[in-house]
Amino acid sequence: LALQDHGNPVRYRNIWIRELPEAGFLPGDEGGTLPVQEVTVPDSILQKYPGEYKSDSGSTITVERKGSHLVVLRGKNSFPLEVAPVSETKFSGVAVETEISFQTGGDGKVTAAVLRSVESPQTFKRLP
Repeated sequence: LALQDHGNPVRYRNIWIRELPEAGFLPGDEGGTLPVQEVTVPDSILQKYPGEYKSDSGSTITVERKGSHLVVLRGKNSFPLEVAPVSETKFSGVAVETEISFQTGGDGKVTAAVLRSVESPQTFKRLP
């Protein structure tokens, strides 16, 4: 069990520990976990996503590849969030309730990532 503070003072309360299915889940599932069907994403698409992303508020995430999955890191000392593909542009958390989807421009290049978790969705623009 790891709790994130992103370098800020925090208090935690009402922490629940629950078993998650091996296949993952969908965020916002109102009181339970819903298994997700993992799909195979071609390497040519999967290799477009790793990189650095920054929100308008200055928060950053780093996306790294781990085989057929991706790993999302929020800030420099964060707990890695492993996500599995549920479509070519959307990935769902393997052990943590989160979802990340990628947006592309007209040229097919990744322009942004939208991270959804317990917090409201946050958009991160791809850094060059």
